[in-house]
Amino acid sequence: GGLSSAAELFGPPSSYAPEGEVCPARWEDLGLTIEFADPGGADPCGGEATVATARVEGPEAEQAGWRTQDEATVGTTEAQLRKLYPEMEPAEETTFVPEEPVGQLFTLVDPSLSARVDDGEVVGLEVSVSVEP
Repeated sequence: GGLSSAAELFGPPSSYAPEGEVCPARWEDLGLTIEFADPGGADPCGGEATVATARVEGPEAEQAGWRTQDEATVGTTEAQLRKLYPEMEPAEETTFVPEEPVGQLFTLVDPSLSARVDDGEVVGLEVSVSVEP
């Protein structure tokens, strides 16, 4: 779904505006940011746009209780994350990315999960999606 579907599900976003080819929408009280994109190149905040990334981070995300299907949350330790996703490899010093896509989110294509880790604890989770036109 697009921005209007997300607004129906989570309420009105705290902010949103097109930024080039994406439209980041933020729900600050939920620690949630969703970037929408239109595979056809039209308005990324418009009715044909779909989810490109969904990110949860910060204390608001931890309080909201966001979690992956395998129970990783903001606040999960790096050791717990490695047990849940043993195939994850560091992509950078504090980002871990699995070798294969993990699961499906909505009706999206090839989602992958990454986690930002700071001082041994997950501070953010992001699902990225390959969008097909």
